[in-house]
Amino acid sequence: MKKWGTIVGFMCLGLGLFATQVYAESDLDTIYNDGIVEEFFQQESIPSELETLAFEGGVVSEEGFIPEIPKDALFVSDKESGVSSMDPRSIIGSDNRKIVSNTTLDPYKKVAFLVITYPNGKSYIGTGNLVSSDTVLTAGHCIYSKENGGFAKSVTVYPGYNGNYAPYGVAYSKKLMSVRGWTENGNSQHDIGAIKLDRNIGNSVGWFGLTTVMNSPITLSGYHGDLNKKMGTETENILRTTANNVYYKLDSTGGSSGSGVYNNNKQILSVHAYGAGSENFGTRINEEKFYVVRSWITSLPLVPPSTQGVNYNSHLMDLGWIGNVANGSVSGTVGQKRRMEAIKISINNLGHIGGSIQYRSHVQDKGWMNWVSNGAVSGTTGQKKRMEAIQIKLTGEIAKVYNVEYRAHVSNKGWLPWVQNGQTAGTTGEARQMEAIQIRLVKK
Repeated sequence: MKKWGTIVGFMCLGLGLFATQVYAESDLDTIYNDGIVEEFFQQESIPSELETLAFEGGVVSEEGFIPEIPKDALFVSDKESGVSSMDPRSIIGSDNRKIVSNTTLDPYKKVAFLVITYPNGKSYIGTGNLVSSDTVLTAGHCIYSKENGGFAKSVTVYPGYNGNYAPYGVAYSKKLMSVRGWTENGNSQHDIGAIKLDRNIGNSVGWFGLTTVMNSPITLSGYHGDLNKKMGTETENILRTTANNVYYKLDSTGGSSGSGVYNNNKQILSVHAYGAGSENFGTRINEEKFYVVRSWITSLPLVPPSTQGVNYNSHLMDLGWIGNVANGSVSGTVGQKRRMEAIKISINNLGHIGGSIQYRSHVQDKGWMNWVSNGAVSGTTGQKKRMEAIQIKLTGEIAKVYNVEYRAHVSNKGWLPWVQNGQTAGTTGEARQMEAIQIRLVKK
């Protein structure tokens, strides 16, 4: 993560001193509540239709309780200001919402009641959806309001709240994030944000997946302000889409802002945010926002797909290809128990130095796969098989100039020691999954 005080930076690694590109602001730059800014980089699309999978959750033994909701809390409306009653513009024709009587059923237990407190002391009620063990996706205007002092001071999260009882307990915000297009410009095309939690409550309640595929039917489940803090749900069809928004006739009132609009596979394709008379709409999970949200889930910032040095991209359980990282950065996840399934590695922009990088993976039930090189896929996708180990080596002129060093993060062992030049990182014969990797080039 970089806090941009200047527009030109330098990165010193084993390869030497690399000058970065001049930084150009983007509406999709991530803005954190602590002032950190992460630059957005367009990623390679693999495949063109992107998705992550929903998780139903584990066996739950949470201690539920009756939370104290601030009596003066307002419902987050379709605009930034709070309202204490429904916005009539958001009910289109007859009201087709149904109250969810059992919020412990899937997917309702993954829908979260949010109590949002701003620096000026005002409190609001909104909706969010678990999209990982510790990440809640919501609307940008649920967590960032210029008139209330910027980012919320705190967000309290109650998954599966039924209007009186929180069956899965509570989690609290640890970090908030949105994109520049919302925090600086208030643009409805970029009204999206997320909440990092202080505990992995999603391991109990599960989480929604994400998708860039715009298929009907779609469902909105959230905490509408006219339903006495109970969850309402409705299913409809997509009316139309634009590059950054999805339009529908799903009814909504204040408080339902931030609800994920999801398909029959429980994958979110839009985040509800606005009422517009004859149609309501939300922020679309297009390809760019898919990568942004996935970087929020993994806590791995995006980097250009062709950074100078060694580049690598991992395919993870439920997340697919997670985007390029480079030069010693972590690819994969730590603490989320997600298996690595495949990897691509390449070397870019080393001037006139020839040669290649070769690698092979040890895969569950398959053993060592064939050697591949220069961006080819090693491992498997779509087979739910774990990578267990990897070997990486340089060939040609580059092998005379650099060592390739790498280490693996393995289930129940953590980070293993660095190895180099064709040695094995990870384990074989122990049925342990690789979960993350770091790779770097070091001059000899």
